[in-house]
Amino acid sequence: MEVSDENKKLLEKYREDILKRSLSNTENYDRSILTLSASFLGFSLAFIRDLAAGIDVSASFLLPSSWLFFFIAIVVTLVSFQVSERALIVALENAESVYLRNDPSGYEKTNRLEKWNRYCSYGSGATFSFASLLTVIFVTLNLSNMKPTIVQKGASIPKPQSGAAVPGMQLPAPVPAPTPPAPAPAPASK
Repeated sequence: MEVSDENKKLLEKYREDILKRSLSNTENYDRSILTLSASFLGFSLAFIRDLAAGIDVSASFLLPSSWLFFFIAIVVTLVSFQVSERALIVALENAESVYLRNDPSGYEKTNRLEKWNRYCSYGSGATFSFASLLTVIFVTLNLSNMKPTIVQKGASIPKPQSGAAVPGMQLPAPVPAPTPPAPAPAPASK
């Protein structure tokens, strides 16, 4: 069975698209993990300090619960990247059967991994949103218990001594004040 040049070109175009998607998944994989992890840790560490200090915290179960859901979101996201990679391979195999083997059943083959990838995407978004909601509720309930870190009323703020320079700091040269224009000469009398 001879494969037409047109079918080979169609397959090559489809293959390029699949490979671009695969590359995009791989690039987004690292970016997503770093972003989620850094955001999760950074935001949580702001409150763990107060928990360790023994401050009266309301609904303390919310913060560890949000950590659990952030973790689930990260794991489901990781799984979705792997499922997506497999779904792309299956899609490519289906395309090869259509374009190279002239098998029209390739159009009808279902790619169950595409459906699972969609479920993973919805699941990771939902768990991330729920974890964010738990964190916001925790912060909202405990904002009144947080000690402000701003300067208290009546506290003195040190002022720099005049003329003192900070080592390594270049002081700007004074800019001379503008001089007023000279009055115009009076007209000569005749």
